Amino acid sequence: MKIGMNLLLWTGHVTQEHIPVLEALKATGFDGVEVPVFDPSDTTHFKWLGGVLADIGLQRTAVALIPDEAHSPISADAAARQGGVDHLSRVIDCCAAMGAQALVGPWFQPLGVFSGEGPTDAELDRCASVHRLVAPLARDAGLICALEPLNRFECYLLNTCEQSSAYLERLNEPGFGILYDTFHANIEEKDPLAALRTAYAKGQVNHVH
Repeated sequence: MKIGMNLLLWTGHVTQEHIPVLEALKATGFDGVEVPVFDPSDTTHFKWLGGVLADIGLQRTAVALIPDEAHSPISADAAARQGGVDHLSRVIDCCAAMGAQALVGPWFQPLGVFSGEGPTDAELDRCASVHRLVAPLARDAGLICALEPLNRFECYLLNTCEQSSAYLERLNEPGFGILYDTFHANIEEKDPLAALRTAYAKGQVNHVH
């Protein structure tokens, strides 16, 4: 097991000014860091950051999200779904440039956008169609993928491990799993430990927050 620190504690965009933080994390004994990849427009930045982290001796994972409805994998609008494919493809390019080992987070719908109802089969199918298009890119980049169920106040497509497990079965893509987050599980799971054990027994837990 590797222990890392999520750099969102300090910033949503890691720059030169954060190098002392990175060095302190290494000195403290962390194995790696989780890097926000929220703006994937500049792969050269992430290549630079990967070099910095490699020199310090920190492994890398990446956390990403869906920025807005124009890039939504669950949208009924084909152009928005293509926007999601394009966005996630750029995120994967940044992960590869940085030398990340995993791509994690709630990259299945824009946060804070609600339909007023629960997730529909059509939305789940549309999301799976987007993820199937980017799955080969993630595999080629050597990335483990972990989708993060969030609490009901942030999203509605995936809130629990049970929902996420069912989605993974629908998706049927090797390399995809669950990011189990203790904060969100404490809100949504009736028994957070049982939910973790069940997902782990299925071999679906790829990452933990």
